[in-house]
Amino acid sequence: MKSVNTKNNAGIYRGWLKFWNRNWERWLYTMHRITGIGVGLYFIAHIWETSYSATAFLDVESGGSPIIWTNLMSFLSNEFFHTGLLLVVLASVFHALNGIRLILAEQGILIGRVKPPSFPYIPASIRGGQRYLGAGLVALSFILTVYGFYQLFIIGLGW
Repeated sequence: MKSVNTKNNAGIYRGWLKFWNRNWERWLYTMHRITGIGVGLYFIAHIWETSYSATAFLDVESGGSPIIWTNLMSFLSNEFFHTGLLLVVLASVFHALNGIRLILAEQGILIGRVKPPSFPYIPASIRGGQRYLGAGLVALSFILTVYGFYQLFIIGLGW
């Protein structure tokens, strides 16, 4: 019986993060992973912060105080934290739109006809509609982030 080489020759992180000399789709996929981790970490921090401050605000009978909530909101209402929120908006929008693109690619939508591999091999998903869809999602992510900037800085901070 022939043995199968299951060793990861690229290493754990080098194969995952080495995307600078790859194609467009590899960039989108790597950014999908990075934004997913970032949004997940933000979600955990947000749940902790909100549960801590909301519990202090709602638990007035046992000695809690709405001052904790007010102090926290005044502390978080500045350019530094709103810039962080703007990055969360960008990551969330990109991650959601790219996730839709990946679902469509997995279903074979906008992929094109399958061709036999020949040198130089270009994956079918990089051709046709998937390439335009990837560029469109980056543009739409930028537009929605500009809207998020407007809401956070112009409306929220009153610039």
